[in-house]
Amino acid sequence: MLQLTVSGQDIINGDSLSDGQKQAIAAMLSSLSSRDSSLHVILDGDTIYEKKDSLSFSKAVLYKAMTENAVRKVCGVSFGTPFEFATYSFEKTFGSPVCLALNSILYKNVFYRGIVFDDISFAFYQDEDGSRYLNQAVFLKNARNKDDAVQIKDYIQKEMSWDYTSVHVLDDNLTVGGLPPCVSISKGDKEDSGTPAGMGYGFEIRILSPEANGYPFVVRVMYGPY
Repeated sequence: MLQLTVSGQDIINGDSLSDGQKQAIAAMLSSLSSRDSSLHVILDGDTIYEKKDSLSFSKAVLYKAMTENAVRKVCGVSFGTPFEFATYSFEKTFGSPVCLALNSILYKNVFYRGIVFDDISFAFYQDEDGSRYLNQAVFLKNARNKDDAVQIKDYIQKEMSWDYTSVHVLDDNLTVGGLPPCVSISKGDKEDSGTPAGMGYGFEIRILSPEANGYPFVVRVMYGPY
């Protein structure tokens, strides 16, 4: 089993990182080992070999895993973007929203990444000064039955794997991946919140059973709240 050791400590099996960070590192190591028997990583144009400099190699893998899996944008808009700029960008992409509220935007029946989502909503964190910043996005797709929901989830999961090396299937109904942005937007304590960020991941793809609107299953893609 591959390990990442820095200063004599096994990072992947240690307590210093979240589950999402450990999974990102493991995925990065796995991708490296599948490409070349002589483990190496390229960082800023330099090739660092594990056998020649294990400490520098470990640090480079850690850096790449954290930076390349950080979820920075959704639909081309960076998390942390002020409300006015985010709204303008989303309207250029999707047109006028169905609902434009104080801290949220809602679209319906939007084609995005090969799927017509029934609902797409964007939420904003409001700070003490009243400024609002993008910190969450939720995509919902209705499914006719469980098999249909699984197919939708698998398709989205494959799409996400193009953007992030860390995409991890927790169970039949839940896939997680990526990492939260490097800087928290809402600056709140989200531990044990049940959200992707609270679990240390950047997003989740989950099959829900709301039994509403005539659809027994819904596939939800959720980023944040960060």
